[in-house]
Amino acid sequence: MAQQFNSDDWGSYLARADLPGKRLPREIPEVPKPVHAWSKYLSRGVYMGKKFFVGGNWKCNGNNLMGSVLVKMLNNCGEIPECTEVVIAPPMLYMGPVMENLRPDIKMAAQNVAKHPKPGAYTGEVVGETLKDFGVDWVITGHSERRANQGETSAIVAKKSQVALAAGLKVIFCCGETLQDRQRNNTLNVVLNQHLLGLKAAVRRSDWEANNIVIAYEPVWAIGTGLSATPQQAQDVHLAIRQWLSDKLSPKIAAQTRIIYGGSVNGKNCGTLIQCPDIDGFLVGGAALKPEFADIIRCAQPPGYTLGGPKPAHKLVLIRHGESQWNQENRFTGWYDVSLAEKGMQEAQEAGRLLKEGGFQFDLAYTSVLKRAIKTCMTVLRGLDLMWIPVTKHWRLNERHYGALQGLNKQETVDKHGIDQVNIWRRSYDIPPPALTKASEYWPGHDRRYKGLTDAEIPMTESLKLTEARFGVYWDETIAPAIRSGKRVIIAAHGNSLRALVKKLDNISEKEITGLNIPTGVPLVYDLDASLNPIKHPDAIGPLSGAYLGDQAAIRARIEGVKNQTKG
Repeated sequence: MAQQFNSDDWGSYLARADLPGKRLPREIPEVPKPVHAWSKYLSRGVYMGKKFFVGGNWKCNGNNLMGSVLVKMLNNCGEIPECTEVVIAPPMLYMGPVMENLRPDIKMAAQNVAKHPKPGAYTGEVVGETLKDFGVDWVITGHSERRANQGETSAIVAKKSQVALAAGLKVIFCCGETLQDRQRNNTLNVVLNQHLLGLKAAVRRSDWEANNIVIAYEPVWAIGTGLSATPQQAQDVHLAIRQWLSDKLSPKIAAQTRIIYGGSVNGKNCGTLIQCPDIDGFLVGGAALKPEFADIIRCAQPPGYTLGGPKPAHKLVLIRHGESQWNQENRFTGWYDVSLAEKGMQEAQEAGRLLKEGGFQFDLAYTSVLKRAIKTCMTVLRGLDLMWIPVTKHWRLNERHYGALQGLNKQETVDKHGIDQVNIWRRSYDIPPPALTKASEYWPGHDRRYKGLTDAEIPMTESLKLTEARFGVYWDETIAPAIRSGKRVIIAAHGNSLRALVKKLDNISEKEITGLNIPTGVPLVYDLDASLNPIKHPDAIGPLSGAYLGDQAAIRARIEGVKNQTKG
């Protein structure tokens, strides 16, 4: 008869350990959480050579575009240390394109495998041999969603694990209890006697010895619910699993087998969970579809391990407003308050969609007092369902003031004054266009939104240098402190005000900045270290450290389009 457990048995059960090179105390001290008194002898303390494991289960989520965004996120998430193994499990149909574009140090897992050992007349099934031939390394078996929704019993899960291992695949074996099981103190009986016992009976000892099996403890009540087991709850079950492996197989197998946790793991709780001595990594669900998956990868490292190079501490997203009505008419706009064109609204909506698919979240938004930037900002936030976050509008984020050029057609101005002169006005760093006068309809002093500004603050014209100076004040005094405090920030502004900002961030030379073009409506994502210094992204274009979200070829074409707004 299978041994039954309840919560009162845990201390005595966990005390019976015999480990390589270590003798454990036969009596557990009478403390509320005795397991920490000796669990260090297991797992990491004995087998420091084993790799931490981070698995990302995409489940039945996404499409081709989302897959490409996630692959790009993973490709650009920085160095993965040799002591960490990363595996992702996309939906079956997307495994091909994901594998073609994914970095080689991240491996592929299937979310399911047929119970049949060989190919045959099994419509709709995919056998282990096929997955192996396709280039898949791992397969997930026993996930609670398949146990519940597809009626997979412990016997079926054990059989699937067996045939997968026989085909040369490695197995991420999921086990865990329901909330009802936990409330009845039946956790260990379910995990050990129902789930793991069936696996042990079905698979070869050599697969345990070869580290071909990872055990994922996933409390069913914490999967996809937003709930998570406390670190102590997770540690207790992990330790019980390890002791069971020691009893049923060997202390060596118990110590070297990776036991990972998978119950609503995210970027906020992973750092605490990984401190538990018997948690060897994570199987991640929803957070695997978000940028925080990179944070989870980084947290799954042994104490004291340091990656080379700077560490991203903050993300900053910049977006130039979508195409405006005067952009379409190829006119110098400056501080004149024109609205978005229909195309500009579509660009802003697409930007919101890309950011949502990338899993971006924001706490604060900053924009100018001009409606083309405000509408872009609010459209993006609407797409992210973040219209409730604080949005600060400030004139210092306005477009560069084009002086007497405002309202003029750019090409007509070239025809009148020549391309060289217009390029000096439009592109030089420190030479402003001709100034307007207070009598001009475009003088900002006529507009009540600038009523509180002094005459010295209201420009008659501006160079990029002056734009950088006034934006720089607001960055230093307001935006940068917010980012340092941990706020996630998006800035929706203008071509020249954003050029001024990236010049400051990337320390771009005066010569280089004159040739930099920022396309409308495309999110530009910066990774910043703790000192707000930018970390160069592999997809960065030109002198920028940040990278644009979206199709890179299309983005380069749009950048070229901005460049060609004035021609000789």
